[in-house]
Amino acid sequence: GLLLRHTFFSTMPAEQNGFVCFLFLVVCLAVYVQADLTTDLNIYVVLDPRATSAALELNMNVTTLLPYNEIQFYQGLVPHLTLFQTTFNDNELEAAITSIQQIVEGFKGCTIVLQGGETFVGFIEWKVLDNPCLTNINTQIANAVRQNRQPGQPIPNWVLDYPNPEIQEALTQSFIRYGYPFVGPSFRAGVTIGYDVRESTSFVLDALEFPALAFVPKEIGISVAGLHDTIAREDFVISFPINNRV
Repeated sequence: GLLLRHTFFSTMPAEQNGFVCFLFLVVCLAVYVQADLTTDLNIYVVLDPRATSAALELNMNVTTLLPYNEIQFYQGLVPHLTLFQTTFNDNELEAAITSIQQIVEGFKGCTIVLQGGETFVGFIEWKVLDNPCLTNINTQIANAVRQNRQPGQPIPNWVLDYPNPEIQEALTQSFIRYGYPFVGPSFRAGVTIGYDVRESTSFVLDALEFPALAFVPKEIGISVAGLHDTIAREDFVISFPINNRV
């Protein structure tokens, strides 16, 4: 490709060569911009005030224990419970958000129980006890927006390197199909309160006091996704109320 362009340009008069080079750069820039029109969205359960307060305190304690913790809620990040996250083509965002709204409108709600802690490939999480209704809405959202997501997203390295072959295969297939490794049988729910791959985190679970707390969520939120399962307050997009018909 580079040799062809060099040969083509070198056979033209200088003034034409300069114009064509400029035109070539403009076309390349336009293609680059078009290819870059994507947005990562996080679809999540909005925590109630008690759960939010407890998550903020847990995060502060994690930061005290782990100097290299990369998640600090006091810097404008919002504790939440992720249901689904992937990259969308920007021209598909409206359709994706409409599909999510329709699912939330049909969601009857459920009680979420937070209890205990867990570490997972650098993440420190406040665990959610197994909850079929969360798994159900996770799967519904993944299927509803599957056609809107950006195809061919690269599989994360941590998925490819996951040590358990059976789990690694399940995470990989989920990501290939949905653009998110945790869908359906692979779904795991928790409130991320820390992320650290530069030092051992094994002692943190014993050092922290994870409260047991139950709440009935009232909103599903959508925000632009940040690094390590984070969302920033200023990156909020929209939220939809949950009709808790038990």
